[in-house]
Amino acid sequence: MHENIRDHYEIVIIGAGPAGVSTAVELAKKGKKVVVIEKDYSSNTKTSGIIISNTLLYLSYLYNRLKTKTSSFLSISNEINLEASFDLKKMRKYLENTTTKIFKAYKEDLNDHNVEVIEATASFIDNNVLQLTFNNKNTKKITFDKSVIATGSTPKSLPFAMGKKYIDPINIINLEKIPSSITIIGGGFVGIEYATIFKRLGSNVTIVEARDRILYTFDEFIIKKFEEYLKKDGINIIKSKTVNNIEKIGHKCILFMGDEKIESEEVFIAVGRIPNLKPLNIDSASIEMDGNYPVLDKSLKSVSNKNIYFAGDAAGKYLFLNWANYSAEIIVNDILGNKSDEFIFTFPKTLYTDPEIASIGLTESEAYEMGCDYGVIKYSFS
Repeated sequence: MHENIRDHYEIVIIGAGPAGVSTAVELAKKGKKVVVIEKDYSSNTKTSGIIISNTLLYLSYLYNRLKTKTSSFLSISNEINLEASFDLKKMRKYLENTTTKIFKAYKEDLNDHNVEVIEATASFIDNNVLQLTFNNKNTKKITFDKSVIATGSTPKSLPFAMGKKYIDPINIINLEKIPSSITIIGGGFVGIEYATIFKRLGSNVTIVEARDRILYTFDEFIIKKFEEYLKKDGINIIKSKTVNNIEKIGHKCILFMGDEKIESEEVFIAVGRIPNLKPLNIDSASIEMDGNYPVLDKSLKSVSNKNIYFAGDAAGKYLFLNWANYSAEIIVNDILGNKSDEFIFTFPKTLYTDPEIASIGLTESEAYEMGCDYGVIKYSFS
């Protein structure tokens, strides 16, 4: 069954998500021989945190606009009782169709550029050796010149929440009903996006953030203004507090923060994501790590194994879809020997919240710390 798999490959890419496919296609366009290894390539039930959140942001936006804005121009006959509710079953179907279309497009892209794909699980057994394990449990060793790890990321969990049924960015697709109230632990990108989603769907939302401000990587002045909008919209924000424990009693959750406690119907865990590297046995490839994150140079290759690169979420830098393509561009340039003047700090970030926030380049505080000569222009959003 696997007799056509060669013993050696020029470039091996592990993962057929946005970052892996983008890297493979761009290298194939330049004449490189590339193979992609993906353990669930033939599966039709793929999930992606980015696809889920972007889809829910879009659907919740449409729903909220229908509920709150159409009365100003839409006339409904008195004989009709118009009651719009967010249908979670239909949402799941829509999400399933969206995901299927996206991954089908990835497969077509690989096929159009004659990229070989192997359906298997990959793990390192040496600096340039991978062991492939197939669905029938057979294995095969292959060697490579260069490898790109594009295995995505996985949600962090809290020690006291292990094995308990709290909502996270992946299992949200199994939600049975919109909660009347929800506490979101974490005020980063994911936490704020889902605070926006649940607020649009009608939940009472509380955000608990351990730092002294939410979205700490964005400009401080902008986030201060943004917080005012969230509070005006009815979202409760608790800062500089750490949740120590959660107890689930009946249909409510009690969150303990030292001497304080709050209650809500559901809890959403958004304390960040970490690169999904555990199945790869990367210790065998001499890859230096800083905790859960690979230590990389500016070309996104391991500082301790120059033949292995990390793309997209696996690089542990950003968790945006456009980062998948941008990181692929950086890696492709390096593999091809092209000098790149791109700087990672110019990477654009966008949050589709209410209001939307966008950022590119340094924040004011970062510019100050770097000793830059800079100016500040402020213009009223309203």
